[in-house]
Amino acid sequence: MNPESFISLLWSAAVLVQLYFWISPTLYNTRSLSSDYPELAARSNVGDLKDGVSVVVCVHRDVQKLDRLFKCLFVQSFPLYEIVVVNDGPDPGIAEYLRAVRIPVRRSDGNPAPTTSLCIVEFDSSKKTTHGKKAPLTAGIVAAQYDWLLLTDGDCVMGPEWITEMRQQVSPGIKMILGVAPFFPKPGLCNLLQRFDGFIISVQYISAALRGKPFMGVGRNLLYHRSLFEKAKGFSSHAHLVSGDDDLFMQSVADRHNTSVCTNPSAFVFSEAADSWTAWIQQKRRHLSASSGYSQIAKLQTTTFALSWIVVWLGIPFILCCCTFWTVTGIVAGAVLWSLFAYHAHRLYQRKLIPTYPFIAVCYCVMLCTFAILLTIRQPKTWMKS
Repeated sequence: MNPESFISLLWSAAVLVQLYFWISPTLYNTRSLSSDYPELAARSNVGDLKDGVSVVVCVHRDVQKLDRLFKCLFVQSFPLYEIVVVNDGPDPGIAEYLRAVRIPVRRSDGNPAPTTSLCIVEFDSSKKTTHGKKAPLTAGIVAAQYDWLLLTDGDCVMGPEWITEMRQQVSPGIKMILGVAPFFPKPGLCNLLQRFDGFIISVQYISAALRGKPFMGVGRNLLYHRSLFEKAKGFSSHAHLVSGDDDLFMQSVADRHNTSVCTNPSAFVFSEAADSWTAWIQQKRRHLSASSGYSQIAKLQTTTFALSWIVVWLGIPFILCCCTFWTVTGIVAGAVLWSLFAYHAHRLYQRKLIPTYPFIAVCYCVMLCTFAILLTIRQPKTWMKS
């Protein structure tokens, strides 16, 4: 086989892998708000632990964002929930702010506010025995009074139906719900690439979960039952890694029977992307440090996707220079992949990414190669935000 034929076949195989990746999650199990949920609020046992939700937030040097977060959390429509804030440090500024927080008794529309409570956990970081935020997050989970744990970060923003939508996805046997957490759009290539990367990651874990092979989620928008945390003995199996409180934890407890996804835009949690290349590289290095603890299947999924992406987009110039058949094939394949990308971007409300696809897809190749090299460099041992 001559080199041209080999490269053409390799490129064709990569295209098939990408097509499988983009086609498999086309049937999202999205659900709009249904009319049966108000019945939950009217039930006499609404105060039971099985009905309430504990929103757990670890805060580390994010006091300037807390006011925005609390404005979102205090207007949630869910009838029974608590907010568990872990002051990781503890930071005196955060402690002072939390002491001044007052839970509103009425909503802005004049109606009574849901049954809400605020639990503050002061965590002494000098006593940490694990890296990152796993120890403070564990402290928050232990302090939570309800069995359903909804995780987010201190710099996040969500709509009033967030808890309701996430909790509503729970059905018999389901103990984990994967949510979507996009970044706010801002000018600049760094922000564009981060939003593109976040979108690709979202489609990856949604696709895997819908295929019955969940392997990750994002800690900014993740709901699970306390029994899963107890079954896994918390984060003990990957305590030596700075990251992994979401993806590695999931791999230890999630399966096709107990995991579902929530892709309703009402349940999206938004946050700000890193404001510089340096900050983003440090953040990605921390996230990628968890990959060493991935299962073999998860490693195969992520590696196959990354390699096929690189081969497809770096191989297109070669394919276009080949004979007419491969030129036409390359154009058709590129158009199909762009169309599938647009379909998912529309479903996940990332429409602004659609016109940038050809350009940013090539940039993403460079990003994948760059971060693959960074995996060989010593990983950071602290966390700023997830």
